[in-house]
Amino acid sequence: MDGQPDARKNAPEVQPMNFFARLQRISWTQPSVIALVLANLFPLAGVFLFHWEVFPLLFLFWLENVVIGILNVAKMLFACGGTMESLATIPGIDPESRQKFLDVTAGRLKSADPAMLNSPALQWGLKLFLIPFFCFHYGMFTFVHGVFVVALFGGGINHGAGFLNVAMVLQIIHDNHLALPFAGLAVSRVISFFQNFLWHGEFRRTNVMTQMTQPYGRVVLMHVTILIGGFLMMALKSPAAGLALLVVLKMAFDLAGHQREREKFPPRQIAD
Repeated sequence: MDGQPDARKNAPEVQPMNFFARLQRISWTQPSVIALVLANLFPLAGVFLFHWEVFPLLFLFWLENVVIGILNVAKMLFACGGTMESLATIPGIDPESRQKFLDVTAGRLKSADPAMLNSPALQWGLKLFLIPFFCFHYGMFTFVHGVFVVALFGGGINHGAGFLNVAMVLQIIHDNHLALPFAGLAVSRVISFFQNFLWHGEFRRTNVMTQMTQPYGRVVLMHVTILIGGFLMMALKSPAAGLALLVVLKMAFDLAGHQREREKFPPRQIAD
């Protein structure tokens, strides 16, 4: 019996298996999945048609982060899952501790005054505090990441400005023919937002607290991998095959992350 909690604590060791298992469980006929795959094929065209090197590819993926952040603000606005239920879904809590939290804390508070705890007033109060906090925190995170991408891979001030700003971003998009690939990635994210979050009702099964942390895992994991790959490609003089492999790797992370979100808020979790 004492060994069971230890087994739960060791659960992160099987995450690589979970990654490949998620890819196997993907429903490839879903519009959001099709759009995601097609959008990730645009960078491949950039590699072979426009002879992209490392910088345009990494900058394109950085632009996608901006879209993800904007859409997450919309998700935080629409999210209406119960406040107490969502406290137990905060990432990093092991299943045993989560259940204790529900049984001891959430159970007692709900029995005392569930209407107050799950009231729209409380949820909107959280939104008024957490959405500006997310905009500032994620905005700074993304901005600093963009500065590093431009400075390390794009020559920094060679783009006409000493610091990352809107004019520089637009100039980079124009100079590297990124408009169409960026539009494709943005549209795929918007399709997923409407299909899964709104149409399939995920907004009823998440909440502002859970949704605030949602983008970070995907962004950090994928871009650490991509930055490492970017340095390797630069060392190898940016061969097209290596960049194509980088795009495929990014697509795999996107698809696994997409499936993880679908499994995190499945329809069967609807309480009513």
